[in-house]
Amino acid sequence: MLGENMPHAGLLDGSWLAESVRLTLFPPQAVAPRPLWQSIVGTPPEEVTERPAQNLRQESGPYKEGQLIVAQNGQRIDLVYAKKGDEIPFDDSPSGGLANVGEARKALEGTLELFSKIKPLIMPIARIAIAPTLVKKYKHHAECVAAVKLMLPGLPLNAETDREFLLQINRRTAPKSFPGHINNICKWQISSFDLSGLPFPPQIGMSIQSLSFSFLRIELDVNSLTTNEALYIDNIDQSFAELKESTQSFMRGEII
Repeated sequence: MLGENMPHAGLLDGSWLAESVRLTLFPPQAVAPRPLWQSIVGTPPEEVTERPAQNLRQESGPYKEGQLIVAQNGQRIDLVYAKKGDEIPFDDSPSGGLANVGEARKALEGTLELFSKIKPLIMPIARIAIAPTLVKKYKHHAECVAAVKLMLPGLPLNAETDREFLLQINRRTAPKSFPGHINNICKWQISSFDLSGLPFPPQIGMSIQSLSFSFLRIELDVNSLTTNEALYIDNIDQSFAELKESTQSFMRGEII
């Protein structure tokens, strides 16, 4: 079990950053996209893109440490809290070179607090998904591999031969507030940003190459599947609270 090999806080201990957090709400039937961003945030969006023929609408604007994107396609509404691509600092700090909106715990809370604002605008709701993507930077590839092996003991990973790594698990749990189950999907990925082999001029090569690093990305997707949408809609607040707690338990290492 992951929780046996991690501190109790797990991915919420302050050292993990949130690349993004997505909250997705699914209506029981298709609905036409409509303006939502200003009602959720309180100010007009900076950008709005509409494609009526495809039933698509996207609104975006600044939110906390990044931007909030509200995307609709008739079948689902996605609220995505993420960093703008042109706002990524590149230095040797713990967050340098990683697109992120800050500490994982704060980013998760900052996104999920929007549920109470969007809920009355789009009810009824048939399904919910909470999907944070977390990243952590390591100076060396071997440190990244060691972190994965600490989380997943017994995994035959070799830092010398295994340069890339991808693993996905879906652990189902039984909910209390609705009939059906909760999908707890977790994907681990090791990647590297390596400049050491590039032919930089001697006067700048050392400083740029020293910025090479490895990083571990963990993508979570905690979502509901119900056998009775009417009961689920009746218990929407309890269902959301249970999915939120399941996400936090996952991040503490109590599910895998």
